[in-house]
Amino acid sequence: MFTDLWCDMKKIFVVFIILLVLFIGILVGSESGSSRAERIKENTEQFEKEIIIPGNDYQNKDNIIVPGKGNRVAKVGDRIIKDIFGFTFDFIKEISG
Repeated sequence: MFTDLWCDMKKIFVVFIILLVLFIGILVGSESGSSRAERIKENTEQFEKEIIIPGNDYQNKDNIIVPGKGNRVAKVGDRIIKDIFGFTFDFIKEISG
């Protein structure tokens, strides 16, 4: 009886640790909303100052868009995230019996 309870507690503890590690990884990897908002505001203000100059030929040198690059990066990131969560959930299913 006690060993069954101990095994169940170990399984719950392992699942908790895995979820905690995933949560910490998400917090560490995410950018704070305020810094992103500030950067967007600064870029917008710079754009507005440059675009109102008469005869302006605005060229955004800081943000060069490479066609398809964002899509490729997004697909790789999506695949990595799916693989991590798939592995984690399969592991949790295997542990929980």
